[in-house]
Amino acid sequence: MASVYYLAFQEAMHARESNFPSRDRIGEFEELRKQNRVKAKSDLSEAQYELIELDRYALSPNDGSALGYRVKVLTSFLNGTLGENPDLL
Repeated sequence: MASVYYLAFQEAMHARESNFPSRDRIGEFEELRKQNRVKAKSDLSEAQYELIELDRYALSPNDGSALGYRVKVLTSFLNGTLGENPDLL
């Protein structure tokens, strides 16, 4: 995930966003991922699809498209739009 965080921070810097990702916000994202894995194990229909895909793509860390998808999911979380972007599905 280090590469994903780096690229997301780089995007935020280039866009000169005023709401720069904080350590707490990244912690919230990781906690959401953990909770989503638990949901997926008990009831897949209750889990958030984008986060399931993010974990699946994490198995291919050198794949450019997988890395791009993971950055988009993190960025959408940071922007408060996770689950609202049909392009991620």
